[in-house]
Amino acid sequence: MATNRIADIDEKALYLRHPYTSRPGTKPFQPAPASFVEPPKEAVIPAGSVIDITTNLDRNGRLVWDVPTGDWTVLRFGRTSTGANTRPAPTPGLGLGM
Repeated sequence: MATNRIADIDEKALYLRHPYTSRPGTKPFQPAPASFVEPPKEAVIPAGSVIDITTNLDRNGRLVWDVPTGDWTVLRFGRTSTGANTRPAPTPGLGLGM
């Protein structure tokens, strides 16, 4: 399996970001604009091949789907708030932490 991954993706996507840059190992900023190595074409799923199967979820969020023949990769995206507020942040950046 290919491991084409953007360096520091968790921190760049703000999944992992410590609130204080004084914490050892915390970068003071992320370079902008972000740069990455273009993955090989065979490692990319063409946008036209992606289908939304959200309508196949039952009331409990379970996928109930008569899967067509073939190889499938199912991705689930979701976030849950921790209830914490972002800090420190300017007024436009205030909000719930994830």
